[in-house]
Amino acid sequence: MKKSRGGFEKSTFVGFRDYCLFTLLLDTGMRVSGALSLTLSDIDFQTNITLAAKNTKSSRGRYVPFSANSNKNLRELILEVNEMDESRQGLLFLTVYGNPLPKNVFRKRVKKVAQMNGIKKNVTVYMIRHTFAKMYLMNGGDMFSLQKILGHSKIDMVRKYVQFTTEDISNNHRIFSPLDSIR
Repeated sequence: MKKSRGGFEKSTFVGFRDYCLFTLLLDTGMRVSGALSLTLSDIDFQTNITLAAKNTKSSRGRYVPFSANSNKNLRELILEVNEMDESRQGLLFLTVYGNPLPKNVFRKRVKKVAQMNGIKKNVTVYMIRHTFAKMYLMNGGDMFSLQKILGHSKIDMVRKYVQFTTEDISNNHRIFSPLDSIR
């Protein structure tokens, strides 16, 4: 079986589905419940994903941008799902039987992949959201756009998501030091 980054078996429907869901969460910072409720009509492949108010924790709808890689993965997943079951009511993340994928099934799969990769820490799907937030900022994103992407009404909540280590701070200082930029 062909494995992809992280240990998801992309040659199987389940492995590819889980890989798509994992990478979508890492790319967008969506909560797993929001991603599992996505339908084909929620995705504008030119711009963003629309999270309906009924599918968000805050009960406020929002638009979530996504990368070209997620765009490609979602298009491939849609083709797979359409082959499997044309009467899926538009949901993207399904079981092999055509039912909506339960959160707990995906949670177990993420833990299994983490263990296969030698991660002993208790890995949760919520950590993916925290990882997105931290990496977004470390890659040059700003707190205000991150706040909108995550759907938080207050910037204080965004601060709780991002906990930088001493190593992270030192690396950022090496990149952004004002003195080093003076030539």
